[in-house]
Amino acid sequence: MVGGLFTALSGVWYLAYLTLDWWFGSPTGLAGPHFRGLPSGLALVIVGWMVWKYHHDIMRSDGTETRTEIHRAHDYTVAGVDLIATVGGTAAVVAATVQALTPATVLHPSDRSELVAAVTVLLVGAPLWWRHWTGIQRIRSAHPSSEVASPTRRIYLIALFGLGGVVALVSLLVLVYRALEQILGPGAGTGTVLAIRWPLALVITVGLTAAYHRTVRRTDLLEMPDPEIDRQASPEPVRSVTLVARDSRHVAEALGEQTAVRVRYLERTDGHGRGLALDEVMEILDDRPETHLLIVSGQDGVGIIPYDG
Repeated sequence: MVGGLFTALSGVWYLAYLTLDWWFGSPTGLAGPHFRGLPSGLALVIVGWMVWKYHHDIMRSDGTETRTEIHRAHDYTVAGVDLIATVGGTAAVVAATVQALTPATVLHPSDRSELVAAVTVLLVGAPLWWRHWTGIQRIRSAHPSSEVASPTRRIYLIALFGLGGVVALVSLLVLVYRALEQILGPGAGTGTVLAIRWPLALVITVGLTAAYHRTVRRTDLLEMPDPEIDRQASPEPVRSVTLVARDSRHVAEALGEQTAVRVRYLERTDGHGRGLALDEVMEILDDRPETHLLIVSGQDGVGIIPYDG
């Protein structure tokens, strides 16, 4: 499924790049040679979309509306692929912008084509990432307990925060190294800016991405249910009543059907006692807070004996 999605996105990016490069880049030759890759791009889109659609329908064919880890793995994988495209395109745009704004530099035709390619990746990846990520966050808001406790979500956020932090840190080290190399060598100037533009772009884009997902992870941790509390919480005791009376089995059966009380009935065979009424037993249960009661019908009335079950 991921392969089909990646193939389709690659085809969409290639088609968009051919179009934007023709209008804003540095095309060479006529339109025919420039767009000769158009059939290949269309083939990538069609084949990739069909593969993704086929496996997506299989995954959803169980008919259940319950969100499982398989559904989460699909959603977070798609969001991850879109995010990589978005971050990569943004970093390329930042690097190209730094180069264009640097004094005494000229944006050559090949550089314009690279900038068009970066913008195209950003335009393809960013809307798709926003659509999938906001959908995930809406599900998280509707069902916070199950979503924040999901191992798929935890792995996704920790991986982005961890790997993103490592990439940003390495890029920062490279940035400092190249800057010092230029300052201690030929001196600070245009060469320094050009040498650090890519590390600077990665520090900004990847660093912000890692920081954002770290914030999301911290918010999840604050709302995650505590398993210790769940384990220590004692289950609610089941109330039970033992009736000892004459000709009152139907009362015991009705009491068991109408309430959540566990009822046991014992018939008196010594000739003493009387029958019990359902309303009478219900009133006793409402008045007495004990969990386990023994209700005995005698000659002088009804005896109520609490006991430890």
